[in-house]
Amino acid sequence: MMGVRAVHVWHFEPRGDTTIARTEESWDGLAARLLRRPFRKLLQSTLDRGVERLKEVAEGDATIDSPSNGSFRRPGGYKPSSSQLPATVAVARRMPRTHRWAAAAGFAYVAAWLIGLLAAPSGPSLTASPQSIQAYFATNHSAFLTQSILVHGVAGAALIALAVLLAVSFRERARASARLNKAVMGAGLAAGAVSFVQVGFAVALNLHLASGGRVTTTSALFDAINKADSIKLACLALVVYLVTSLTARAGALPRSIRGLGYALIPILPLGGLAFIVDNMVLNIVLTLSLPILLLWTAAVSIVSLRFRPRNTDAM
Repeated sequence: MMGVRAVHVWHFEPRGDTTIARTEESWDGLAARLLRRPFRKLLQSTLDRGVERLKEVAEGDATIDSPSNGSFRRPGGYKPSSSQLPATVAVARRMPRTHRWAAAAGFAYVAAWLIGLLAAPSGPSLTASPQSIQAYFATNHSAFLTQSILVHGVAGAALIALAVLLAVSFRERARASARLNKAVMGAGLAAGAVSFVQVGFAVALNLHLASGGRVTTTSALFDAINKADSIKLACLALVVYLVTSLTARAGALPRSIRGLGYALIPILPLGGLAFIVDNMVLNIVLTLSLPILLLWTAAVSIVSLRFRPRNTDAM
C-alpha cells in the first residue's frame, strides 16, 4: 500500500498458566521514509489497537474478525481465570532516536575527515627543519586552520556524540554494566577533548603567524599538535575497543565489523607513534589507520541506523 513494505510478527510464549504475547511491525519504502514521523505514530497506534483487541478476546467473550474465515468466537460460557490471562502484552517499538542520532554523528565524523583532508596540502614531515615548517605554515596557515576545525573540531564533537549516543542506545540491549557505559562515554570525551586542544593549538599557530611570529615558536606549536595526535590515537583505540565490546554484547555487530574493530585496536596507537618517532613502518601503519578507522566508523553507524531493538512495555 502506498509503496510501503510491511512485516508484522506476533510472538506467543507459554509461561506456566499464562501466555506472553509480543508484537512487532516494521514499515519500509519511499512513503515510509518521506513521512517518517506520521507513519511512526500510525504504526504505534495500530500496534496498540491490535494489543487491546487481543486483550479483549483473552479476557472475555469477544469476536475476532477474519477476512478469510469470517469470524471466530470464543465458546460461550468460557471465562478465563486471572491466572490464564496474558501476564504481559508487549509492543516492539520503532528504532529509538538515539540510534539515528548516533548514526548521524558517525557519518558526520567520517564526512568531516574526508572534507578536511582536501582543505590543505600535506604538512611537513617529522624531521622537517624549523625553516621548512615556518615556510609551510606561512603559505598555508589559513587552510591549515580550516582543516584543523574540520578534522579536530567537528570530528571531535561528532566523536563525543557518537560515543555517548552508542552507550545510551545499546545499554539495555547489551545488558552492560554502568562501568562499561561510563567507560565508553569517558573514552569518547577524552578523545574529543584532545581534538579540541589541537584546535586550540591550530588557532594559536594561526595568530602567531599572522603577527610574524618566530620560527622556533611555529615549530614548537607544530610539534605540540603532533604529540596530541599521538595521544588522541591511543584514546581512539580505547573507544574502538569499548564500542566494539558494547555493540557485540548487544548482538548488533556482524563478525566482520567486530574483527575490523579489534584489528584497529593495535593499529591506532602504533600509527600514533609515527608522530613521535620517524620510522617508515610506523608511517605506513599511520597511513593505513585512517581509512580503516573511517570504514569502521561508517560500518558502526550503519549498524546503529539499521538496528531494531525489541523494547517491551507491560500493559
